[in-house]
Amino acid sequence: MATLSRHKGGWLIQFSLSGKRKSLYPGVMPKKQAKEYQRHVENLVSSRKSGLSIPDFTACWLRDRDLNFLKKLHRLGLVSSPQEVTESPTVSEFVQRYINSRSDVKESSKLVWGRCQGKMKLFFGDVCRIENVTVGQAKDFRQYLIRTGLSENTTRKMCSIACQIFADAMDRELINRNPFQVKSIPRTTRANDERMQFITRDTAQKVLDACPSSEWRLIFVLSRFGGLRCPSEVFTLTWGDVIWDRNRLRVPSPKTEHHEGHEERMIPLFPEVRAELERSFDEALEGSVQVLRRIVNPNPQMKKIVVKSGVKPWPKIFHNLRSSRQTELTEQFGIKAACSWLGNSIRVADTSYLQVPDSLWDAATESALLSALPEPISNKTGNT
Repeated sequence: MATLSRHKGGWLIQFSLSGKRKSLYPGVMPKKQAKEYQRHVENLVSSRKSGLSIPDFTACWLRDRDLNFLKKLHRLGLVSSPQEVTESPTVSEFVQRYINSRSDVKESSKLVWGRCQGKMKLFFGDVCRIENVTVGQAKDFRQYLIRTGLSENTTRKMCSIACQIFADAMDRELINRNPFQVKSIPRTTRANDERMQFITRDTAQKVLDACPSSEWRLIFVLSRFGGLRCPSEVFTLTWGDVIWDRNRLRVPSPKTEHHEGHEERMIPLFPEVRAELERSFDEALEGSVQVLRRIVNPNPQMKKIVVKSGVKPWPKIFHNLRSSRQTELTEQFGIKAACSWLGNSIRVADTSYLQVPDSLWDAATESALLSALPEPISNKTGNT
């Protein structure tokens, strides 16, 4: 803790460091500015004692001080060499600091960020300062990702994360512009139509018939006919989330819970879902809380079940089940209702979920054929 007091028309800031009481004379200035100096000195003392990085706003403040003042801080043991203070953090340092500071996101997100961190470290190295990164280097980073074999969508995702990190550096006034926020570096992922497949009800029934237990039937039904995310939403359901008398199902959503108002959503208890839930409820042990026991990675087993049913496994097993349901619900009830029930935005639904199934092509063809038929000749009688 640093103290602030008047001294010979100016100010005196005193603090303890390494067991000694030390004094800093910042000079003549308004009290408000002197208190700001006091706060930054406290941060420097805390950093020295803990060994942790100083807060970014204090780092920015240091870079705005003149060399003589930095030499004062250096003599007092508050900073390393004055020359080092005036430099911005390296890309590697700032990325690590950013990831560590984001306690509001899930570990799964940090794992993805960690992949981007590794790519950035390999490309920018350990000495490149964040303020020196140019748009040209950001473009080169994108090309580097592609050369390493990443898909277009994964490359866009990595560039989006990099843009997010550099935006934070802008907010902290470490840089004047974001080199990744340019049109020539696309960051929005695109739907990969080659990996999209609509799972028809006939196909779904074959897979259901091949399921070895009511547990796996329910996992499949919640994904295909409830549109739940698997595994994150499917395995968080409790029996208290099933509102039998109102035909509703409360769906806790770990993926979106950090967004205010999106911790959970309510969906209709669709007939297909209700039937399987009733079956599982009748089989459940008395006092059971969770609807399903947690399975860490259900994908391999579900793929085996699909093979057993005689159906060729489709890409992204659970994503395409959810995508098929969103497509159905959009066709039947409109996109606003479908997005509300599946817990995503219209933009995300359009780019990543909605499909044009064969049934729509068939319906369009039939409609076109009917409209092409000549109108029947009416049986009119006239006066002759």
